Amino acid sequence: MSTIPIEDRLEIQDLVARYTFHTDTKDYAAVPPLFADDAVWDESVLGAPPSEGREAIEETFANFESAGIDSVIHINGCHLISAHDGDRASGSSHLHAEIRAMGRTIRILGYYADDYVKVDGAWRFASRRLVELAPTEGLPTPEEIEAMTAPAAAGGAS
Repeated sequence: MSTIPIEDRLEIQDLVARYTFHTDTKDYAAVPPLFADDAVWDESVLGAPPSEGREAIEETFANFESAGIDSVIHINGCHLISAHDGDRASGSSHLHAEIRAMGRTIRILGYYADDYVKVDGAWRFASRRLVELAPTEGLPTPEEIEAMTAPAAAGGAS
């Protein structure tokens, strides 16, 4: 492992902390600027398509505003910066996340596999991919999501 300047280490750790803070406080507009213009956000392990590019990441997080998310809490740990080469780095951060949405509790145990890039003197995510360490509990099935989001039948019950 290469030696990582302390300033870079602290800035990368702060980047990870800001992502968590903004998602947990539902400040979704503050999340996309944490990513490079050509970054990838990938939680496809939960059934969400990857978002490629900051514009797509902005759209994804804007959609969270109306997604029925009541609360989110990430407990992060074991942040490891495993590689550093000047303006690029990679690392991982374990998480236990609990999400209250659509009348259910979703529990995620895993880690983020991250690539970081320094852009205009500031560290950003080049990619952030969620990896499960245990099966996620409480996710609605695609059929349940469709039923929850489908318009009510016209005319009510017969």
